[in-house]
Amino acid sequence: MVSADLDFIGKGLCKLAWQDLAEDHKILTSRSENDRMILQDFESRRNDPKRSNEYYVAERAKISVGFVGVGEFIHPEIGIHFGLIPDLWVELDFRNEGIGGLLLDYAIKQLKLKGYKRTYIQVSASNRKALALYKRNRFYEDHITMIRNNETD
Repeated sequence: MVSADLDFIGKGLCKLAWQDLAEDHKILTSRSENDRMILQDFESRRNDPKRSNEYYVAERAKISVGFVGVGEFIHPEIGIHFGLIPDLWVELDFRNEGIGGLLLDYAIKQLKLKGYKRTYIQVSASNRKALALYKRNRFYEDHITMIRNNETD
């Protein structure tokens, strides 16, 4: 996979807007429930005028196969401004082809152009592939968030 295989469209979803895609391209039967929730969450954030994140979409043959967001995170304890990657997602059928790495590289380049010296990203501890991708790209663990299910008592 080389970056020439994908079209990256800046600030906006893609040349063919997400809402204009055929429904079968938006909700493929191969998508997991988690992926459907990610896409719904992405849609709501992308259309929220209060959010200042920019989203970039990878397309292959006019089909959106992944997206990445870039924005800003201000660390609440120390006040340092970080470049933020709030979302990185690749369509299930296109995973393990290097698209996530290309999206991550593109996001980091955009954040560097904006002058950020550090990039902040969150990932679920159970997402081993994403953790490996981020570690290969020199991200390191800074803090741990723990969750407790209070409904199991």
